[in-house]
Amino acid sequence: MRCRLISLLGISIIIGASTGTGKKSKENKCIMPINDYEGRCMARVPRYFYNATAQVCQYILWNGCLSRGLFETRFDCAKNCGNPYEEGDICLLYPPGGCEENDRYSRLRYFYNKSSMICQKYYMCSTLGRELTANSFSSLVFCTMHCSGFIYPDNATEVEAKLKRLGRLPYKSIFETS
Repeated sequence: MRCRLISLLGISIIIGASTGTGKKSKENKCIMPINDYEGRCMARVPRYFYNATAQVCQYILWNGCLSRGLFETRFDCAKNCGNPYEEGDICLLYPPGGCEENDRYSRLRYFYNKSSMICQKYYMCSTLGRELTANSFSSLVFCTMHCSGFIYPDNATEVEAKLKRLGRLPYKSIFETS
């Protein structure tokens, strides 16, 4: 009798724990990752994490050790933790400084084409500051990790104008005249 009672108690605890709201699992997935220097953790893997203060998913070079709170793509992060459309996103903008492939200073880059919803190659001749300040990526994989999966509005020009007013657009669009 005593064994039966203990068994029933154990089963009820397991069932009670499994019928939670899922809030705890979201909290665990969306916590700030620990990415401190550790001698054995020397990888530099591109990942995304949810910044609860800024309420956006941000890029991080992960050291390869503790993976809690990290996502392979920005879309996975936004889908699990934040807003599936993050306003002012660089993926909405036109790529900067396009030129011909045979130009002396051309560099192969990739940009996200929101109309076709894929990353495409183009050649850039202008200088570009830090990565992730424009719709211009060093690789097809990085462009896809950052931009794919989102449904973007048709107001890219409005977003670009807003970013220019705020001083957050460090380049001239290839579609801009003079």
